[in-house]
Amino acid sequence: MAVRARFQIRLVQHSFCKSPVRHHYLHHRYPDKNFNVALLAGDYVFGTMAKASDADWQAMKTEGIA
Repeated sequence: MAVRARFQIRLVQHSFCKSPVRHHYLHHRYPDKNFNVALLAGDYVFGTMAKASDADWQAMKTEGIA
């Protein structure tokens, strides 16, 4: 269990993994936005992409995902 947690923490530290994590975080902040986790451009195409506000960025920095 500890190995899995360390792997997930290391994975999130890479910049290419942070974008989907932030996208998912915003989905929980705005439940009617950011549905498409596998293909992030899908939310852009369908108009459901949420943009992070300054408060959202601050909260993501606190969580370690910004």
